Amino acid sequence: MILLNWERKYINRFYEDVRRSINCLEKDSIKEFMELFPQLEFYSQKKPELKELLEEAITYHYETFGCRKEDYHFWYQAFQEVVFRLKMKIPKTFDYEYAQAEQLLKQESQNQKTLK
Repeated sequence: MILLNWERKYINRFYEDVRRSINCLEKDSIKEFMELFPQLEFYSQKKPELKELLEEAITYHYETFGCRKEDYHFWYQAFQEVVFRLKMKIPKTFDYEYAQAEQLLKQESQNQKTLK
Protein backbone atom coordinates (compact mmCIF):
# COMPACT_ATOMS: atom_id res chain seq x y z
CA MET A 1 0.00 0.00 0.00
CA ILE A 2 2.89 2.32 0.75
CA LEU A 3 4.48 1.46 -2.59
CA LEU A 4 1.17 2.25 -4.26
CA ASN A 5 1.19 5.67 -2.53
CA TRP A 6 -2.04 5.07 -0.67
CA GLU A 7 -3.03 7.86 1.67
CA ARG A 8 -2.43 7.14 5.35
CA LYS A 9 -6.17 7.30 6.14
CA TYR A 10 -6.88 4.41 3.73
CA ILE A 11 -4.07 2.34 5.18
CA ASN A 12 -5.47 3.01 8.67
CA ARG A 13 -8.92 1.95 7.52
CA PHE A 14 -7.46 -1.31 6.20
CA TYR A 15 -5.70 -1.99 9.52
CA GLU A 16 -8.90 -1.19 11.44
CA ASP A 17 -10.86 -3.68 9.35
CA VAL A 18 -8.23 -6.35 9.92
CA ARG A 19 -8.15 -5.65 13.68
CA ARG A 20 -11.94 -5.84 13.87
CA SER A 21 -12.05 -9.19 12.09
CA ILE A 22 -9.31 -10.62 14.32
CA ASN A 23 -11.07 -9.43 17.49
CA CYS A 24 -14.15 -11.40 16.49
CA LEU A 25 -12.20 -14.63 16.96
CA GLU A 26 -11.93 -16.17 20.43
CA LYS A 27 -8.30 -16.33 21.52
CA ASP A 28 -6.31 -17.69 24.40
CA SER A 29 -5.08 -14.70 26.45
CA ILE A 30 -1.50 -15.94 26.64
CA LYS A 31 -1.29 -16.52 22.90
CA GLU A 32 -2.91 -13.17 22.22
CA PHE A 33 -0.49 -11.44 24.59
CA MET A 34 2.49 -13.03 22.88
CA GLU A 35 1.19 -11.91 19.47
CA LEU A 36 0.58 -8.35 20.71
CA PHE A 37 3.84 -8.07 22.66
CA PRO A 38 5.97 -6.39 19.93
CA GLN A 39 3.20 -3.87 19.31
CA LEU A 40 2.70 -3.23 23.03
CA GLU A 41 6.43 -2.80 23.50
CA PHE A 42 6.53 -0.30 20.61
CA TYR A 43 3.74 1.89 22.03
CA SER A 44 4.92 1.53 25.65
CA GLN A 45 8.08 3.46 24.72
CA LYS A 46 5.91 6.55 24.23
CA LYS A 47 3.13 5.88 26.75
CA PRO A 48 4.17 5.37 30.41
CA GLU A 49 0.74 4.05 31.45
CA LEU A 50 1.00 1.37 28.77
CA LYS A 51 4.49 0.47 29.98
CA GLU A 52 3.18 0.00 33.54
CA LEU A 53 0.35 -2.25 32.34
CA LEU A 54 2.76 -4.24 30.20
CA GLU A 55 5.04 -4.83 33.19
CA GLU A 56 2.00 -5.86 35.25
CA ALA A 57 0.94 -8.34 32.56
CA ILE A 58 4.43 -9.85 32.45
CA THR A 59 4.43 -10.22 36.24
CA TYR A 60 1.02 -11.96 36.25
CA HIS A 61 2.08 -14.17 33.36
CA TYR A 62 5.12 -15.36 35.31
CA GLU A 63 3.00 -15.87 38.42
CA THR A 64 0.82 -18.37 36.53
CA PHE A 65 3.91 -20.53 36.02
CA GLY A 66 5.23 -20.46 39.55
CA CYS A 67 2.04 -20.59 41.58
CA ARG A 68 0.36 -23.43 43.36
CA LYS A 69 -2.39 -25.24 41.51
CA GLU A 70 -5.14 -23.69 43.63
CA ASP A 71 -3.82 -20.16 42.90
CA TYR A 72 -3.57 -20.58 39.13
CA HIS A 73 -7.12 -19.39 38.39
CA PHE A 74 -6.56 -16.18 40.37
CA TRP A 75 -3.33 -15.28 38.55
CA TYR A 76 -4.65 -16.25 35.13
CA GLN A 77 -7.79 -14.15 35.62
CA ALA A 78 -5.65 -11.18 36.72
CA PHE A 79 -3.51 -11.69 33.62
CA GLN A 80 -6.59 -11.80 31.35
CA GLU A 81 -7.90 -8.54 32.82
CA VAL A 82 -4.59 -6.75 32.22
CA VAL A 83 -4.39 -8.07 28.65
CA PHE A 84 -7.90 -6.72 28.04
CA ARG A 85 -6.92 -3.30 29.44
CA LEU A 86 -3.76 -3.32 27.31
CA LYS A 87 -5.77 -3.99 24.16
CA MET A 88 -8.02 -1.03 24.96
CA LYS A 89 -4.97 1.25 25.39
CA ILE A 90 -3.38 0.44 22.02
CA PRO A 91 -3.63 3.64 19.96
CA LYS A 92 -5.71 3.44 16.81
CA THR A 93 -3.06 5.37 14.88
CA PHE A 94 -1.48 2.20 13.45
CA ASP A 95 1.98 3.72 13.84
CA TYR A 96 3.37 0.29 14.73
CA GLU A 97 2.03 -1.36 11.58
CA TYR A 98 3.21 1.55 9.47
CA ALA A 99 6.71 1.39 11.00
CA GLN A 100 6.82 -2.38 10.37
CA ALA A 101 5.80 -1.89 6.74
CA GLU A 102 8.45 0.78 6.23
CA GLN A 103 11.08 -1.46 7.83
CA LEU A 104 10.13 -4.34 5.53
CA LEU A 105 10.32 -2.07 2.49
CA LYS A 106 13.75 -0.84 3.60
CA GLN A 107 14.97 -4.43 4.05
CA GLU A 108 13.58 -5.41 0.66
CA SER A 109 15.31 -2.45 -0.95
CA GLN A 110 18.62 -3.45 0.67
CA ASN A 111 18.14 -7.05 -0.49
CA GLN A 112 17.54 -5.86 -4.05
CA LYS A 113 20.74 -3.77 -3.95
CA THR A 114 22.69 -6.79 -2.66
CA LEU A 115 21.47 -8.97 -5.52
CA LYS A 116 22.62 -6.48 -8.17
